[in-house]
Amino acid sequence: MNITDLAHIADIVAAIGVIGSMIFVGIQVRASTLQQQAGQWQRYAEWWHTLLTRLSDPKIATTFAKGSAGRDLEQAEFSQFFLMCRGLLIGVENLHYQFQHGLADKEVYAGFQVSVKELVLAVPGIRAMWQLTRHCYGSDFAEFMDEIVASTPIRQQSSYKKWKELVAANLSKPITGGSKN
Repeated sequence: MNITDLAHIADIVAAIGVIGSMIFVGIQVRASTLQQQAGQWQRYAEWWHTLLTRLSDPKIATTFAKGSAGRDLEQAEFSQFFLMCRGLLIGVENLHYQFQHGLADKEVYAGFQVSVKELVLAVPGIRAMWQLTRHCYGSDFAEFMDEIVASTPIRQQSSYKKWKELVAANLSKPITGGSKN
């Protein structure tokens, strides 16, 4: 074995090392991406949790319910409802852009779209707030929301009434299965 043969062997070993390094970097990039997405989803879940917890406060819930239904609001209530809707819509816009940049899971985003359609833009007060503040958002997001508004009728039955119907239907069903003690 001469020096040329050793140089070729060194080149092969170096190439194997480069390939191994590339595989390692690829694994690390994937792990980093997954960690970043998990962190983003955690922040998103925390944002929704905080928003919904605040909206469940009795003082806020009454104003939000009145505003969502499009009932008359006093000036102070309107200001409160306006800020609640802005916070809600900014959060919706954020998730929309996270998805656009590949940071949101497709299935979770599909569920999010259903929620926006059925829980946000199907109620007259929030829809009116979207129309009032539409100009404050990016054009891509505005198009996304406008498409939902155009394809979503105003909800005719309140969630509360629907829930009561479902409870009554469930109570009338016989209990099946269960454990034997």
